[in-house]
Parts: sequence; structure tokens; C-alpha cells
Amino acid sequence: MNNKKVLTLFVLSFVTPLLLAFILLKINWSPVQQVNNGTFLTQQITLKDWQLIKPKQWSIAQQTVKKCGKKCLNNQQQMQQVANALGKYKDKVDLVLLGSLATVSGIKSYPLQHKELQVNTLYLIDRFGLIVLAYPLSDNAEENRLIKIGLIKDLKKLFKFARSA
Repeated sequence: MNNKKVLTLFVLSFVTPLLLAFILLKINWSPVQQVNNGTFLTQQITLKDWQLIKPKQWSIAQQTVKKCGKKCLNNQQQMQQVANALGKYKDKVDLVLLGSLATVSGIKSYPLQHKELQVNTLYLIDRFGLIVLAYPLSDNAEENRLIKIGLIKDLKKLFKFARSA
């Protein structure tokens, strides 16, 4: 009698979570809380020949235009501020200008542009060239400060949970 109770409890401890998961999938329930601060891209974009620039674990990138004006230079400063704010993780992040051949101090160049990327946006790219998150910048300095804080938080989470770090 006692063995049957133990066996029943043992089986129920495995079946109950599976049953609950099945029910939640059937009623199409999903959590509404978002933990990332950036925006996931609607389609998967992988940059070809990304390995040519010898990227680090993560890269913060910006698509450039032929003539880099005041806004473009400001965005480059934003990227450098984010990298500096990462502290001990700074050495694991690359700063990259997409579509640029010019070398800027501390920023790598990736010569190919992608037609689906916005100019006034920072992108988080993994070491394989997959663009993971987008952080659109605005003309408002306070909004940009909050966006940079969100990018820093996302990067710190990624480094914290990375197995290969």
C-alpha cells in the first residue's frame, strides 16, 4: 500500500507539469512581461562575411551614410558612451560602423550596408553576425539616455547568462 502511494506521487510529479504546459499552450497563454529593452527585428538579418572584422562576443553597430553629419557623429558618441559604461564587460564588446570604410578611433568598420537597417538606430549583433535587437535613437537627449541605459542592461544580462563568457 505504501509503495503504491510513493509510485503514484512520483508519476504525478512528472505528469502534472506536462499537463499544465499542454493546457497553457492550448489556450494560447503567454507571458506579457518583456525583459529586454530593445526591439527584436521582425525578420532575421545575418550579416555576410561578419567574421572578416574579427568580432568580439557582442557588437554595437550603427548603419552610416556617405556623409556623416552631426546626428551621425552624435550616434557614434552614444555608442562609445555605452561601451564605456559597461565597465568590466567593455573588452567583450565591439563598436562597428556598418557601410563605412573610414576608420574612427575605437570603432571597427564593416563595409557592407543592409537595406533593411535604419540609419538612426543602434543594433546589437552577436559574434556570428546575427542582428538581435534594435535601439532606435531620437533627437531628444533624455530619451536617448534611457535607450542607452536599456542597451547597457540588455548587454549585462547577456554577459551574465552567457556560457562562453
